[in-house]
Amino acid sequence: NGGMNARSCMDRPHQFRWTNRPNKYQLIVPRVSSERRHYIPVGLSDREIILTNQVQAVYDPEPHMFGILNSKIHMSWVRLITGRMRTDFRYTAGLCWNSFPFPDISSKEKEAIFQSSISIIQARENHPERNLAALYDPDKMPEDLLAAHTELDQVVDNIYRISGFHDDDERLELLFDLYAKMTGGENA
Repeated sequence: NGGMNARSCMDRPHQFRWTNRPNKYQLIVPRVSSERRHYIPVGLSDREIILTNQVQAVYDPEPHMFGILNSKIHMSWVRLITGRMRTDFRYTAGLCWNSFPFPDISSKEKEAIFQSSISIIQARENHPERNLAALYDPDKMPEDLLAAHTELDQVVDNIYRISGFHDDDERLELLFDLYAKMTGGENA
């Protein structure tokens, strides 16, 4: 009952009624991100950071999920599927993340993604004077960060297809085949 719940908060008017927080850490995905970026700057933080309504969070995900959200194949899906705020990407969990086809993978593959995604975090930390917006400006992206993303892309692409992909069109073709199977669509 909403009224009973509200009354139970009367002795703490300075606090939010509900607090959604992770047990350990969270992935932070901006709701709106520049269409110019090659990657959406997904963040990682501990549970002490309180998020605003300008971001979405994945609470206590498996460690490899940071790599998936930072991969080129996920970005290919975002570019095509996501809504828009003017011309920028408007990321939503329902439209982008929940519909994103990701195959069942082994613990060895999860570990490979995780290890590769650590390079992204390390490359970001090499540039403490820059925030994520500056790091992911396509005209000024540091070479070590771009190299870390390229390494991650190879790992993730090879999980989807051993031979990798030549371009986003090939990625999307495979993703839509997987999506059809995932949803019971045509050729499922």
